[in-house]
Amino acid sequence: MTSNRVTTRKVMKAYRILLVSSRDEITTKSHSMYHFTMCCRRKTTDAPVNQINGNCRSCCVRLTTDAHCASAPHDSASSLQDGGARNIRKLLEQTDTIQFMEKTVREHQDEKEKREPDLSQKEEENRELSTSLIELKQEVREQKRTIKFMEKINLKDEEIKQLNASVEETDQILCEKETERRQLLRNIDDKIQIDEQRMQEVLDQKEQENRQLSTSLQELQQQLQEQKIVIEKTQADNQIEKQKTEDLQTQLGQKEEENRELTTSVQDLKQELEN
Repeated sequence: MTSNRVTTRKVMKAYRILLVSSRDEITTKSHSMYHFTMCCRRKTTDAPVNQINGNCRSCCVRLTTDAHCASAPHDSASSLQDGGARNIRKLLEQTDTIQFMEKTVREHQDEKEKREPDLSQKEEENRELSTSLIELKQEVREQKRTIKFMEKINLKDEEIKQLNASVEETDQILCEKETERRQLLRNIDDKIQIDEQRMQEVLDQKEQENRQLSTSLQELQQQLQEQKIVIEKTQADNQIEKQKTEDLQTQLGQKEEENRELTTSVQDLKQELEN
């Protein structure tokens, strides 16, 4: 009877641990390490394990995204200077947006990393529960050996029946707790997988937006560089035209001077002819 009381206490201890584990928040745990320790190491036939080369599929799969970045529209400015100013404003706006998106991605990554320390508590609870179940199994085996020994020494049939009933009751409780533990672990794995999937989708979306913004920024920089080259060429052409104009003005002045000299000579000749 003392052995039955010890067994009952161990069953209640395991049940309390299971209840505490089921009440904990499990949606904030990192799946990669937790699924490996709580799922892939289990040897039960109904464990939700899907392995490829010894690794859990949900821990090893890597999501890929084909991002097709949209090209930024070209500005149709009335002048090169106006177009350059607009591109500079867009460049500053795109730079601020990229910095904001990078900050958002880092915050999501930090939040994900903060969840991992809580896994140790769940692992400790699972180890305690597993230890309690192992002790219960050991107690059952000991009780079975005791029953066999008592049968050999012709123990009363009534006491043997009571011990058998106690063993069967303990086995039933053990099976129920094992089923509850497996269900709890499956629920934990499912919720952690859903949470990680959502986080990965958010990160993929932010990375895609960041790539699109980076592409737009590069295109704007290219447009700005091209317009800068055009402006410099235009300024050089204007300088050449200005130099030509100055040369023509100089030549015109010389022609005017020659014309005045010629006019003076003509007048002098007329004066001489009149005389």
